[in-house]
Amino acid sequence: NTANKMGIPEDHVVVWDPAKQQGGVSEQFLAEARVVLWRGWCTVDWPQFTSDDVRSLREKYPGIAVIVHPEADPGTVEEAGMSGSTARILDVVKGMPPGGRLAIGTETNMVRRAARENPSLEIVPLREAYCEDMAKITLQKLAHTLLHLEDGACQVTVEPDVAGDALSALERMLGV
Repeated sequence: NTANKMGIPEDHVVVWDPAKQQGGVSEQFLAEARVVLWRGWCTVDWPQFTSDDVRSLREKYPGIAVIVHPEADPGTVEEAGMSGSTARILDVVKGMPPGGRLAIGTETNMVRRAARENPSLEIVPLREAYCEDMAKITLQKLAHTLLHLEDGACQVTVEPDVAGDALSALERMLGV
């Protein structure tokens, strides 16, 4: 969706599959690519939310605004009319006037939190969707991590060459 929005043709987007030799793509295709995507996705944003969900919700709540994450299905992003990162979604919530109505296509607990923190708005989930990975984060695990920050017991390390490449990619991503 992002490459499409930036006007990058589909034939300049490559999907890298780490399970295949050389990502499953030719050197030439990789060299010509303007965007390299990692094979994978968020199981909440894709394929959970659909353009049918958006249409059904708008029938139930006429005039409601809808926002989803940009990694949702392209048809869903188009039907919603708004998309953005979690920070962007929260900015949209904060910018709504009292009495505003918004459906959010993301993990249900985040939608409920946004609704709880903004009682002057009507905020509903596009559909109920829960992230199994987010559910693995518990208060006990968070407390353990925080208690052991200084002693390094929970530190994640990678080889220096991997760290350098990762830092470079992260800096480019944050600069977009």
